[in-house]
Order: sequence, then C-alpha cells, then structure tokens
Amino acid sequence: MVIAGSTMQDVFWRAASGREYRERPVTGAMVNVERTVDRVAQSSRSTQATLCLGALLTMFACVPYVESDVIVDGVPFRADGCRTGAANGFMGVDLIAPDEGRLRLSLDPRTPHVPGHPFVHSGTPVATLFAPGQMREQVVGLCGTLTVALQPSKVGYRNIKGAATLSCESPQHKISGRVSFEDCH
Repeated sequence: MVIAGSTMQDVFWRAASGREYRERPVTGAMVNVERTVDRVAQSSRSTQATLCLGALLTMFACVPYVESDVIVDGVPFRADGCRTGAANGFMGVDLIAPDEGRLRLSLDPRTPHVPGHPFVHSGTPVATLFAPGQMREQVVGLCGTLTVALQPSKVGYRNIKGAATLSCESPQHKISGRVSFEDCH
C-alpha cells in the first residue's frame, strides 16, 4: 500500500517485491507515484526475464566439444575438454582429461596459414604431456599433423576448432590416434 509521505525508496522496494497495492490516491501526486511504481514493476519483470534467458544461452553456448580416440602409452586418453593455446601463450590446443591430465599440441608460431584461409593453420605439432595435478611437462616431440582454425568468441581470446592425427614416440611415451575439437576457449 502506498501512503502519503512514502519515500521513493519505499515505492521502488514495493515494486521490486511485487506486492500488490491499491489505494485511492490522496492527491494528484500520488497518481504519478503509482504510475511510476507500475512502470518500475513491469520493467523489473522484463529485466528478470531477459537475465534468465541470457543465463540459459550462456550455459549452452560455446561449450567445448572433443571427440578423441588417442592412445597414450597403450591407454586411451579420454579428453572431455579443451582450451585454446592462446590462453597460455602458444598456437594450438590443450586437451583435458577428466582426471585433469593434459595433452598439449602446439604449433610453431611461424607456421603459415593455409593458402586462401587466413585463419587456418596446419603443421606438425609438438606433443607435450602433463600428468594429473602436475605443472611440469614431459615433451614427447614432433607428432603427426594438427590443423587449427580460429572461431569468433566473446571472451578475450578467439575460440579454436580443429583436428589432429597423432603418431609419435619418445623413450618415455608413445602417442597415436585422432582427435577433433571445437569451441575451445
């Protein structure tokens, strides 16, 4: 209920809380206050709906997708996430397993783009393994082929998509298989 002498803060609080009120206006000024409260309440409901829709779109947009049949040391490397190398200062991708182990595929920064496609790079990547929970890497070496393409993004870096066919071996590790990825950010 709006009463004479209510502050604008009280009026806006009542509008935001959605409480119903109807009282015969005491003066002409009260009619204006009621109209303002009605407009604020309608605007508040519209804003809430917009924010809710935005949150839903954000949850389902730009979800990284990885399809992998990569084998590392005879064991399947089940990547379920990915991150663009730009976030860590290299051209390529970090493939992330559920146990937080990572397989990094990085191209030489001087790798030229594919002719006619300025945002697509293809070359031989360096494969690097990171054990779960470890920051220290184990470089395996040059490993097959990697193609990456830039995708639009609303964050500071561009998303990437691409594919790799891997085949490499070092004294400690052996990697083989194929992987494709999209929307890595």
